[in-house]
Amino acid sequence: MTENEYKEESERLRPVLEALAGRYVHDPDAARDVVQDVLLKMWVARTTLTLPVDAYARVLTRNTSLDTLRRRSPEVSADIAVCAVPEPVSDTEDRIRQMQTIIAQLPPAWQKVLRMRHIYGMEYDEIALITSSTEAAVRKTVSRARKAVRDLWADNQ
Repeated sequence: MTENEYKEESERLRPVLEALAGRYVHDPDAARDVVQDVLLKMWVARTTLTLPVDAYARVLTRNTSLDTLRRRSPEVSADIAVCAVPEPVSDTEDRIRQMQTIIAQLPPAWQKVLRMRHIYGMEYDEIALITSSTEAAVRKTVSRARKAVRDLWADNQ
């Protein structure tokens, strides 16, 4: 691909790629950053590319968007489970502390998925993108984690 062909293709593809990236990252600024990275990768590889490059650009955009989502995914630390009020002042705070203790007993993957779903309010498809799994697998993991929490809660009562 020549320099002129690259310029024409990048101008033609930029709006399409920004829309595609926007559907993944849900942020216009991040989408523009993703497309900029994609166009830079294509510039570096332009000597080996042949027209048409639409499919290649779309795959690069999808992969770069997913990388961006993984980098900014909420990290769950062990400190979150211990950040309750030192002395329970009310029944509600005591229940919150019990729930945090129960959740801390779950496997780390279950904890992370539960927190992304219920604390951060993320949708199943977003969690699937971040965890590199399918939406069905995420739904199943959340279901199993909820059941484990219910069972542990019942045992503690």
